[in-house]
Amino acid sequence: MFFAVNFRSVYTNRRSGIWLWLIQNLKIMYKKCAIFILFSFLLFSCNSDNSGWLKPTAAKFEYKVVETADSKKDASSLDYGDEIMLHFTLTKEDGTMIENSYSKNAPVRIILPTKMHRNAFEEVLTFAKPGDSIIARIRYLDAHKELANYKSHFSGKNERVVWTYKILGVYTQKQKSEEKDRKYAKMNGFATLEEFKNEQQRILKEDSTLRSNLLSDIKKYKSGELKTEKTADGLEIYYKQKGKGSKPEAGKTVYFYFIAAIIKEETIFDDVFKLGARMILTIGKSDNLPKMFHRAVSHLQKGDKAVIFVPANLAYGAKGSLPVVPPNSDLALYIETVDIK
Repeated sequence: MFFAVNFRSVYTNRRSGIWLWLIQNLKIMYKKCAIFILFSFLLFSCNSDNSGWLKPTAAKFEYKVVETADSKKDASSLDYGDEIMLHFTLTKEDGTMIENSYSKNAPVRIILPTKMHRNAFEEVLTFAKPGDSIIARIRYLDAHKELANYKSHFSGKNERVVWTYKILGVYTQKQKSEEKDRKYAKMNGFATLEEFKNEQQRILKEDSTLRSNLLSDIKKYKSGELKTEKTADGLEIYYKQKGKGSKPEAGKTVYFYFIAAIIKEETIFDDVFKLGARMILTIGKSDNLPKMFHRAVSHLQKGDKAVIFVPANLAYGAKGSLPVVPPNSDLALYIETVDIK
């Protein structure tokens, strides 16, 4: 009963704290009364009015969406991957309460699965928007697997179960993607997501031209037309654009893009421009990148754009990197050093 009173508790507390007890119990009674009144109204509407119910094609449930003051009318409907926080009630059609999240003030979290993996209790959410309330009903027979834990509440398979949702908040798949991009942008040294996206658009747009230019530079290098600078550690560098500042010292983090090609075959085998992703390495720190990248970027300043020719013994050596790079392959790396920190 919603209005049950624990008289033993009254007697025990009447000498000390009776007013505190009364206030606490009134709060509990108020909460239960509010739930009772709200869902009695919804269930009365469900039982007394068969108009306005919608039934999706091939679905076995019916539903009504109730817009509230919290409804986001301009928002997209809920969909795959959305993370939803909601309150719910589950009742028999005669109003008998089976379970609800309000009494313990414990909203539940649902992540919408793909369409082929949704049940009726999940599918109905795709017809709502953030802030909406939903009331839905289905025959016990058509949802007996999902309702297996409540089997004792139903005597007939044609009885209908009624459930309601109040959508409290939604973390959409789009928001998740943007949050992931923001974290990735920050990790790559960008101040804002907008700056990151603009940079992605730029490098993706330039990628085709950069690939073509690299292959052209390889041809010139092989014919001796390209003027390169030789380094003490065995590399050759052709600067296409000079930046400013000092070269990175040990412990400095370098952010860069690259395209890698095999000189003999004049073929490109790796390209981070088309992925829209910066590479990051710290000079002198061991990581998963081949050592030739540490060696190459150590010669470049922030803003440098250069083609670096790497002999086989400083690249993948006699073993190569099969099946992509054959043994004893000289390589050409086009590198843009965009930041040093």
